[in-house]
Amino acid sequence: MEKLIDIARLLKKRDFKPLNNFLHKKDTKSNIWKLYEGILEGKYKTDSEASLDIFGEKIPGKKFRELKNNVKEQMINSIMELDISINASDRLKATYKCEKNLFVAKMLGKTGSSNASRELYKQTYLLAKKHKITDVILCCLKNLSTFYVFRHKKKVLYDSFKEINFYKEVYAAEIQAQEFYHKIIYEVTNSKTLDPKSFEIVLEYSKIIEANIEKFKEYDSLELRICFFRIKSSAFEAIGDIKNALKVYEQTEKNLLNSSIIVSPQLLAELNAGQLICLVYLQDFEKGKLIAEKIKQILPKQTANYISFLNHYFLLSIQSNELKNALEIIKELESHELFKISFIQETEYFILFKSYLIIALLNSKNPFEVKKGNELRNNFNVFKAIDKLLETSKDKKGLNVSIIILRILFYLIEGDYSKVLDKMEGLKQYNQRYLKKNEFYRTDCFIKMIMMLEKYDFDYNQLKIHSVEYVKKLSSFRIKTTKSLFNWEIIPYENLWTIILETLRKNEES
Repeated sequence: MEKLIDIARLLKKRDFKPLNNFLHKKDTKSNIWKLYEGILEGKYKTDSEASLDIFGEKIPGKKFRELKNNVKEQMINSIMELDISINASDRLKATYKCEKNLFVAKMLGKTGSSNASRELYKQTYLLAKKHKITDVILCCLKNLSTFYVFRHKKKVLYDSFKEINFYKEVYAAEIQAQEFYHKIIYEVTNSKTLDPKSFEIVLEYSKIIEANIEKFKEYDSLELRICFFRIKSSAFEAIGDIKNALKVYEQTEKNLLNSSIIVSPQLLAELNAGQLICLVYLQDFEKGKLIAEKIKQILPKQTANYISFLNHYFLLSIQSNELKNALEIIKELESHELFKISFIQETEYFILFKSYLIIALLNSKNPFEVKKGNELRNNFNVFKAIDKLLETSKDKKGLNVSIIILRILFYLIEGDYSKVLDKMEGLKQYNQRYLKKNEFYRTDCFIKMIMMLEKYDFDYNQLKIHSVEYVKKLSSFRIKTTKSLFNWEIIPYENLWTIILETLRKNEES
């Protein structure tokens, strides 16, 4: 059922008429229509649900399997008539056209239309060469060489062999670069960091790819350039060298724009998004704002990538104390159409972001921002919203820490110290059980600072004096990776501690 749901999603997104016409020829009460519409509207998640609803059989039988195969066949056949390149970049359009042409050229060749097949391979070869699609170039040359044999064109045949051998080398280098990249991503994804030995291996990988870029500079492989920047930037990010990671992104963008390569908006957006993530870490709002404006011009707004961009732009804004900008981003996220459908993880990020923004606004020195904070708080049940964070709370080493701290912050604002104490014991055990001190040094420091609330009986002056050393420790240490939102403090712990102290001072005065 999952495969059918994926296909249906694509057909629905493109409002594909041929399939709709086929289905509308059937009685809209028929089983084939009922299954298709149920898949499209998300009514059926499993075969059992569909079978039970259509045939009254919880265990799918022969009738259901035949029905499902019929719908699946019609949907798959229809994809050949689907132009997925609409509103796509020039490169994506070229890729789609090349793949479609290859299929048609092969079918023409197999049915005896050799002249038409040959011409289509030639057209496809030129298009693939223009857009640096190496595997398609090879496929076209291989098939064209067969034609040259039977046409007795020796010179053309031998020239094509030279080209084939050249592109075989290029393709082998691209496959090797992809292998290097996947190995590094596996390392980083599983450990979040790279040890010194692994980092040295990455540098060796980079040198090999760089040498191949130079070797095949006449062709100027896009795939090699992409793997090179992805490997090098990932490695620098994983060891915490964010400034060098930023340089890789910036230099790659500059080189690509100055090259003969046709660069897709998606690739430019990826490069700019990488820069933005680095700037979140470096807390360079002014530069980040310029990058964000570039991304807004490139990325289609109704995509998951655009939501991801807004998340990082929000983090940059709130961590740089640009609360007006953070508030505008929250409004854009809240009105985004992706939140009207099942988009659980991003929706939970939004709840966390909005809750922390309320904390920041309430503690702003700008009366307008404080007013906005109160308005948001009055129209948003924070505790009820936090209770809905089911997916995020499962991540025991990630944003779940932010959820616990968030509850404590709002209990402090409400002056309910008994509930703060209830949460503190659980937070202490949580820290000992899930967070390794070397990996989560800053979180460990901040949790110890929170523990001081009980020790000094929520006394503002005592806490201000005795927390100085921890504040110094926090200021001298930053996290070692940019790879995930899970590694970020939504509001830096130093700022959160200032907010806690200010809240205690206000409570004492009231």
